[in-house]
Amino acid sequence: MSLINTFELLDCPEMHIPGGLSVSRTSKATTQDEFGDYADNATVAILVDPIMAHPVKDGRELLQVPEADRAKDHAKFYTRIRLYCDSTFQDFIAWRGRSWRINFVEDYDLQGGGYVSMGALVEATL
Repeated sequence: MSLINTFELLDCPEMHIPGGLSVSRTSKATTQDEFGDYADNATVAILVDPIMAHPVKDGRELLQVPEADRAKDHAKFYTRIRLYCDSTFQDFIAWRGRSWRINFVEDYDLQGGGYVSMGALVEATL
């Protein structure tokens, strides 16, 4: 099945995760208040629907993530909206009772699809 056909499955309610998944988007920018103290980064909760997810077992796919993260469990997420892992924002997805830190995003939006993101397991439970 081609990648474009995979994105077509997002339009089929039987194939994506019912109710979507919760994404926590954290700003990496630090701010100082009037006293010079650094404030906590803002976190926003976003509901992503439709979304499909599956564990990553292929070693070739793991070559796309940072070397230090390759020993961790990974999952792949197919979405219509962009997830972030750049210098501005960091996204975390809650899936199957675990938290996944997005560390790689491929943009297939111009090909009529969406975005393929890979996440590394952060902790065992939320």
